[in-house]
Amino acid sequence: MNKENEIIAELQSMESPLATMARTMPYSVPKGYFSGLTADIYNTVSQLQATTDSDRKQVPEGYFETLPEQMLLAAKQADKKKPVLQPLFRQVRWAAAAILIVCIGIGSYMTFDNAYPANAETMLASVSQNEITDYLQDIERVEAENISDDVALGSAQLDNDAIVEYLNETGWE
Repeated sequence: MNKENEIIAELQSMESPLATMARTMPYSVPKGYFSGLTADIYNTVSQLQATTDSDRKQVPEGYFETLPEQMLLAAKQADKKKPVLQPLFRQVRWAAAAILIVCIGIGSYMTFDNAYPANAETMLASVSQNEITDYLQDIERVEAENISDDVALGSAQLDNDAIVEYLNETGWE
């Protein structure tokens, strides 16, 4: 009993669902099943042995002698039949060609469609006045910042001696 308790403790430590299951056999056999089993097997075997040769399946007379000729005849007839896959392949090929033509047509239509304005004037006409004004104001602001940066650099008073000294320090001669 001690061995069984050790096993249960180990299963519980591993958190296995087997630790909580009952220790009984889940299946049962009817009473007297094995006592009559030998007699049942003996009766079944003796019935199989009692069957006559006429009850068993028989191979027709001369079957194996004519088998090669029958196989050759069946193979020749199969060669004469047209395969079913060839027309199916041809239909799939035509369908693929039709799909390709439709795709090329749709692509061409989308490329050459005149729904888009062709020149700058018609494109600008589609843009609202507010959007154009906002864009121009943003450009003016950016340009003003760039100009102010350039002016700050230009207003710095550098004499020739300072420039020559800088060039000498950086390796220019």
